[in-house]
Amino acid sequence: MPRKKSTSRKKETQAENLSELDSSEKNFSFFKNKKFLIRRKALLIHRKFFVLGFLILILLVVFYFLYKVLVFAFVDGKPLTNIQYFQKLKSLETQSGLNVREQMIVERIIESEKQKQNISISDEDLNKALAKEEELGGGKEAFEQSLSIQGIDKDLFREYILKPQLLKEKLFGKDAAVSEKQVDDYITSIQKQQEEAGQEVSEVDEKMKSQIRISLRKQKIDQKYNDWLKQILESNRIIYLYK
Repeated sequence: MPRKKSTSRKKETQAENLSELDSSEKNFSFFKNKKFLIRRKALLIHRKFFVLGFLILILLVVFYFLYKVLVFAFVDGKPLTNIQYFQKLKSLETQSGLNVREQMIVERIIESEKQKQNISISDEDLNKALAKEEELGGGKEAFEQSLSIQGIDKDLFREYILKPQLLKEKLFGKDAAVSEKQVDDYITSIQKQQEEAGQEVSEVDEKMKSQIRISLRKQKIDQKYNDWLKQILESNRIIYLYK
């Protein structure tokens, strides 16, 4: 009989120990799950803040982009937009006959041709050409006075008239030679027109002949340039998205 009691107590002790162990495991599992849930909740909050911050950043970038693109100035607190600018530009293009987009395309084509043929215009080239223009124009003072009457600044003439002309000469001047016969034929045609109009026929000296030769050469170069440009503008090198 005493043995049975001992065995019974032993079993009860083991059962209590197992119960305590099970309870301990349950408590540990509960705390572990609770800790996991807290960490997960914190992660979700951080993720929400990150997404929100990213969206705010995108909105700021978009707003800044639209602001820079759409508005270029404020006058008396009222904005002037690039849309208004382009409308005004289009109106001026219509009035003047100047197409700014086409001009930009032409400049890009010429720049590409310059690189292809390894051509450049130096300051020395420009200075020599300017000196020649001044000589043909009756001297520096007379030339500058002529520009002033036309409302053209000397630097503007140098950059936007003389430089493109020099570039044309370098691109197309090789095959633009003018013969003595062509000069004489031109002089004869002018004198004939003067006779028919009842005007006094002008005498042509060597200086005038030289000026005529330069003028005829420029005409040839311009014609070659215009033919070349027309061919390119009509080719598939240019893709117009809209005009």
